[in-house]
Amino acid sequence: MANPIRLCGRGLRYIRQYGPAQLYRKVKERQERNRQEAGYDAWLKAQLPDEAQDEEQRKAEFVQAPCISVLVPAYETPEGFLREMIESVLNQSYSNLELCIADGSP
Repeated sequence: MANPIRLCGRGLRYIRQYGPAQLYRKVKERQERNRQEAGYDAWLKAQLPDEAQDEEQRKAEFVQAPCISVLVPAYETPEGFLREMIESVLNQSYSNLELCIADGSP
């Protein structure tokens, strides 16, 4: 969870700029979005293949196996997110992939 003092400071700055009614709307929207996304982890786990299915997918041979390019623009991307994205691409069951990262950071 975020630092409460920092969160209060952000809230006060938001109120000064947009007013209390807009802050209330923003908080309610965020709560609704969090509620809707709450079941995502369970849904994702149900969609992922088990080890046997994953191995079967990795062994599949295709008549045509096109190279799929994954293009990722990056600008001041936190290292943790970048590493997680790279691992995700490397862990795909389809192996003919190329990862192209365009770094626009200073």
